[in-house]
Amino acid sequence: MVKRTRLTAALILSLFAMPSVALGGDDGEKAPKKYNAYEEFSRANRLVSYGGYSRAIPHYKRALVADPANYSIAHYNLGEVYRAKGSCASAAFHYQAYINVGNDPESVELSRSGVRECAGRDWGRLKVSVADSESASISIDGFEVSYTGKLGEFMLAPGKYKVVVSQRDHITQERVIEIKPDQGVSEESFTLEKMTFFGKVGVSVNVDNATVKIIPKQLDKKSEQVESISATSPHKTIHEFPTGKYLVEVNLDGYDRWVRHVYVTRGSEQIVEVRLTESLPDWLR
Repeated sequence: MVKRTRLTAALILSLFAMPSVALGGDDGEKAPKKYNAYEEFSRANRLVSYGGYSRAIPHYKRALVADPANYSIAHYNLGEVYRAKGSCASAAFHYQAYINVGNDPESVELSRSGVRECAGRDWGRLKVSVADSESASISIDGFEVSYTGKLGEFMLAPGKYKVVVSQRDHITQERVIEIKPDQGVSEESFTLEKMTFFGKVGVSVNVDNATVKIIPKQLDKKSEQVESISATSPHKTIHEFPTGKYLVEVNLDGYDRWVRHVYVTRGSEQIVEVRLTESLPDWLR
């Protein structure tokens, strides 16, 4: 039997969370479906109160798909339900997930106790680190288990697991990791590549036949390779560039050289207005 007092204490904590809706799939469903985290979580609670543990499981999972941050307590509840059903590997997984992302001290301690009771002696341990990141999200088999760019010694039963690492404005990476019996600690390191974002720049010059150059100086993504643009006014083309700092230089014999730095930002479009002034004669300089 599920220890009702443990579940009840945990469930109350999350009833104050705001209802959330998100897209997500679930076992046996062919297309993404909208889930309301509050409704799914509440339905799971009702099913547990009636002893419908197996029927509650997909609803707790859907709440985690819809809003993993505000409904992290569903990990603890899943641990309790799986342990009541004798599924120790799944129970320990969700207990550990709550230890990493949950925020109720009592439930964290109960989760630690659950892990000690459920974990097998031949299980392996997985450590994950993300270089130069303290905010990357780490998920295992579709469940977020860390938001800090690192995961320390997560105990797993032997088998294969999909590890996904993601961060805002970076390219997501995933690997399938095999945990073998008695293998000890398996360490996985990730380095996320920053996404390339673009903006647009055009140059308008008040005189014709001037040489217009747009020269990359400092790009947001240092590994990006961008060639300089050279054209002759009037030049009406609007160029797309990776975000960063560029130098706009305009030259024409008999006119003063015109130079400015421009900053290309994500999704922006700007027209640089250039007004050349005639050079003074040498005898006036």
